[in-house]
Amino acid sequence: ASTRQIEPWEFTAPSGIAARLRAGDTWPVVELPVQLRAAVTVPEEWAGAPVELDLWLGGEGFLRLSTELEGGLDPFHHRFPVTGSARGGERLEVEAEVVPTGPFGTHIAEPRVW
Repeated sequence: ASTRQIEPWEFTAPSGIAARLRAGDTWPVVELPVQLRAAVTVPEEWAGAPVELDLWLGGEGFLRLSTELEGGLDPFHHRFPVTGSARGGERLEVEAEVVPTGPFGTHIAEPRVW
């Protein structure tokens, strides 16, 4: 199975602070909630294969995909189906509203995008 990193992420905090984040980057500011947006194109070589999204954006939140899938994002719910059989070349847009909390409401001091 192949994987692709989704980068960059457009980060926006309620105070208006904005940044572009790459995998491993910490949030520039910890505020509640932050918005994260990104887009990715399914590789042509994935045609015919199932595609899923595996995300960790620094905390728990709510996820919306351009496929109309919506759902909660947390350490136990971080894999989301995109398609059962890719055409290759599809554009997927991802939007999430995230707070820096982990299991059982634990605070994440340095939330980061993976």
